[in-house]
Amino acid sequence: MKNTPKITVLLPVYNGEPYLKVAIESILVQTFKNFELLIVNDGSTDQTEKIVKSFNDNRIVYIKKDTNQGIVASLNEGFKLAKGEFIARMDADDISLPTRLQQQYDFLKQNPEIAILGSHFQIVNAAGYGTDCYLMPLKHEALKVMLFFGSPFAHPTVMMRKDEFVKHNLWYREEFKHVEDYDLWSRALLILKGANYDEVLLNYRISNQQIASRFSKIQQQTDEKIKKRLLGMFPLTSAQIDLLYIFFQNGVSLNQVNHFEEICSMLQKLSIINNEIKILNSEVFEQEIAKKTDIILNVYANAKNKLYLKYKQSYFFKFSQLSFKQRAKIWFKQYTPV
Repeated sequence: MKNTPKITVLLPVYNGEPYLKVAIESILVQTFKNFELLIVNDGSTDQTEKIVKSFNDNRIVYIKKDTNQGIVASLNEGFKLAKGEFIARMDADDISLPTRLQQQYDFLKQNPEIAILGSHFQIVNAAGYGTDCYLMPLKHEALKVMLFFGSPFAHPTVMMRKDEFVKHNLWYREEFKHVEDYDLWSRALLILKGANYDEVLLNYRISNQQIASRFSKIQQQTDEKIKKRLLGMFPLTSAQIDLLYIFFQNGVSLNQVNHFEEICSMLQKLSIINNEIKILNSEVFEQEIAKKTDIILNVYANAKNKLYLKYKQSYFFKFSQLSFKQRAKIWFKQYTPV
C-alpha cells in the first residue's frame, strides 16, 4: 500500500477453515477503507492458506509461520508488524459489523484520552444465527472494577492505540495463554484509560472449537493468578486474598455458599480499605459486589442455608438490585423444606 493505513486489523489464525472466509469478508466490506488486514497464519494444516490467497485485495498482509507457535506469539508478532495508528483485533470465526472500524476510529479520534476501546457484541451459534446480546460496561472506572470479576472487554471487539501499548511495554504474555487478553487488560487499565462503545459491533461465534471450550482448566488456573494479583493491590494477607478469590472466581459455586458469612465480612473490610486508598470507584465496586451476591442467592438460597437472611444482615444488602418478584421467590424458597 502506498499510504500508511490508519488501522491494522490483526487476525491470527490456526486451522480456521470453517469460518475464516466469512471473517475476512466482514473486514473487507467495512465502510472505513484505510486499513490493512494483517493475517498471521500460525502453522495451519488445513485450507487456511488457500482461503486467504483466494482474496485479491492489496489491503491484506499475509504472514505464514511454518510451525504452530501459539496465539500469544502470533499476537505479539502482529503487534510489532502493524503499521496502523490503531490496532483492531479480529478472530477467525467472528464477524465484524460493516461500520465497526469507522465507529471505533471516530470515537478514538474524538476521545484521545481513551487507549482501549471495545464494544457490545452478539453471540451467534455455529450456523451463524444470533442468540444473546452482551452489554459491556462503558466507562473506565466501571472497567477497572470489572477486572476483579473477569475481562471487561470481548477481545475481538477491541481497538487499541499502538503507540501507548508500546510506550508502556504492554504485550501479551505466554504464561497467561488462553486468557492472554484478560492478563493484558489487568495491567493496561491500571495505567491507560479504556471504554466500550455503546453499540453491538461484532457477532461473536460460539463453537466447539473455541479455546474456552478446550482449555477451561488452564483458564481457571491463570484466571486465579490474575485476580489474586489484582487483590494484592490491597493491604491483605494471603489467607484473606484466598477467601476473597472464592467470591471473585468466575461463576457461582457451593464454595461461596459454604463461606458466605466469612466472605461478606471480608468484602465489607475490602470496601472500607478501598474507600481509604481509593483504588476503585467505591459506588461501582459495591454495586458489582451486590450484583454477584444477588446471583448467588438466586441460584443457591434455600431453607437449609438461609442465605437470604444472612444477606439481609450484610453491608451489601442495601445495594441489592433484586426485584420484588425475585425477593419474594427467594423468600419462599427460604421457608420451603429442602
